[in-house]
Amino acid sequence: MLKSGWTLGHFRGIPIRLHVSLLLVLPLIVLGTMTLDLSMLLLRLGVPIDQLILPPLVYGLVMAFILLGSVLLHEMGHAAAALYNELRVRSITLLIIGGMTEINQENTTAKQALGTAVAGPAVNLGLGFFCMMVAKWMPPSAVDLRLIFFVTGIMNLFLAIFNMLPAYPLDGGRALKAVLELRMSPMGASEATCTVGRIIAIILSILGFTHGDPFLVIISFFLYFGAESDRTRTKVQLALAGLRAEQAMTIRVVSVGPERPITSVAREMLMHDAAAAMVRDVRRTYGVVLPDQLLGRTTDTVNSLVDGEPIVIRFDDPLDEVAHKIQWSQKPAIVLDRYNTPVGVVTNGEIMRAARLRILADQGLETSSQTIEAKDRSF
Repeated sequence: MLKSGWTLGHFRGIPIRLHVSLLLVLPLIVLGTMTLDLSMLLLRLGVPIDQLILPPLVYGLVMAFILLGSVLLHEMGHAAAALYNELRVRSITLLIIGGMTEINQENTTAKQALGTAVAGPAVNLGLGFFCMMVAKWMPPSAVDLRLIFFVTGIMNLFLAIFNMLPAYPLDGGRALKAVLELRMSPMGASEATCTVGRIIAIILSILGFTHGDPFLVIISFFLYFGAESDRTRTKVQLALAGLRAEQAMTIRVVSVGPERPITSVAREMLMHDAAAAMVRDVRRTYGVVLPDQLLGRTTDTVNSLVDGEPIVIRFDDPLDEVAHKIQWSQKPAIVLDRYNTPVGVVTNGEIMRAARLRILADQGLETSSQTIEAKDRSF
């Protein structure tokens, strides 16, 4: 999904992408800026509205692009902090919901997570105060320019404050979780962050309904379910600890040549009830293809679905590390035995299956332990 868009440029080698969904919200940003009460803003600057030269439509277009630029600088702040902490960054993407910086969180410490989280709002906070001061210091005759700087300052201060709300997946929620992890277990920190995020979401939903603001209501739902998603993600990560790659491996795999038509591969996977197809020939293994990748590509060969080098792991590799590799590479992993022979494939679906079974098994052990303790007390 995040690959559908345009690459605008690069920041320290990181591609900056514009997602197609942003085209849907750009007109709304322009319209929202056009309907701002400019008279109230100009009153704060001490100038009458009849001194403006530019029409509202121009203000809308200018402020829409400035808002996108502010979001981009916010994400670049996250990326710069991640690179400073020697973390890998895949891309920066501008989306309909704002921006997203894809950072490899493997082996990230709480301090690194905290620094990366607050870097984005810090950029907006500094830019906001800078623009407000520039608007104040500019000559009174430059009314239009003063107004643009003033509104830019307000927008950036709002972005900084809103993103620092302690509710996941906002930066404030990530920062709160990182701070709590300095004193608590990862699961305890996630539970506490989830509770705080839900409380904030409920407060925002009440404010949205009482003030007739649908935007606040939408944001409250986004924050409520975002808080739960982080708790679930943390629970899955902890469940994978101690497991090995072979415990999430499927052997329902067929081997196909790189020049095989996709329709032929689909038939073979169906005949053998295969969960994956390993693309290989006598020279090398090219990668793994899953059933979902075959849809809509009936005229191509299967090798066209393989991108880059395959992810290869050992059967006894820690499963939590394997999960990080698969998530970061967005590819299934080929499992080798002790003789370097491919014996299966690990996919995201198999990892989630193993995590669910581990969680259920641990609950059974906990229940059995509590039952034994209760019987001991009864004696």
